[in-house]
Amino acid sequence: MGIDGTATVGKENRSGKKTQPRVLLFLFLLFPHVIILDYYLFSPSLSVSSVRSI
Repeated sequence: MGIDGTATVGKENRSGKKTQPRVLLFLFLLFPHVIILDYYLFSPSLSVSSVRSI
């Protein structure tokens, strides 16, 4: 029983590792512009300071 349990856990971990990079890439391709927009919308002081520094 213990060997079967460890084997199933290993398979689940492998499937998780295979799916996570795809999800991360999918989110990374979709959300960078959204994160940047939120960053400038919710932190106007930082955006103003960056503009002043430039």
